[in-house]
Amino acid sequence: MDELPPNKNVIVGVGVMDYGRKVTLSELHEDALFKNKQFSPELVIGEYLDAMLKQGGAPMYYYLQRYDGPLGQRTQKELADKTTMEAYLNNTDRRIRETRRVKLQDKSIAGLISVFPNDAYKHLVLLHQSEIDLTGLESLLKTVAKAKIESGEQLDYDLRKDIRIYDFLKYGVDYLKNSTPPQSPSSAPTLSAEPNGSAGVSPTTDPNHA
Repeated sequence: MDELPPNKNVIVGVGVMDYGRKVTLSELHEDALFKNKQFSPELVIGEYLDAMLKQGGAPMYYYLQRYDGPLGQRTQKELADKTTMEAYLNNTDRRIRETRRVKLQDKSIAGLISVFPNDAYKHLVLLHQSEIDLTGLESLLKTVAKAKIESGEQLDYDLRKDIRIYDFLKYGVDYLKNSTPPQSPSSAPTLSAEPNGSAGVSPTTDPNHA
């Protein structure tokens, strides 16, 4: 340890194998859902989060709720922009909602599973924020993610986006309600990493819910 360069960010890992390996985007999504990686919030937010957000999005509130330090510019922008579930949807998602939502008589997670039994998670965008039961969503996502992980598959685009929505609803709603304004970007850490590619919590009212 005495020989490590004092002016460089160094990641040290201890384990049977893969020690010192970079955190991947897929692992971050898995950890936010299963809480099984024990990643340090300081490591995730200080070294990875800004870069991962630029790559298309990352779950962040699971880590932010346990973190009290400077935030990168991209993280601050994400906090300002993503204040409802609607902000996680793109124009294609909204068009799909307009055309396919009529298929749902029961506008809930259970309703999605009933109409789309094989890929309900791919249709989460049909629901509005206030229609999502977190217990049902968590169960659905864990079932799908566990099957993919055990079969050696990567978490696909729709599942990763669903996990980010879950992360926002479960942790982000309360975080945004109770947090102080983010620290100045001038005090944010330097980001040099290049990663690879509950029941009872009430979501805030979705202003776009018709």
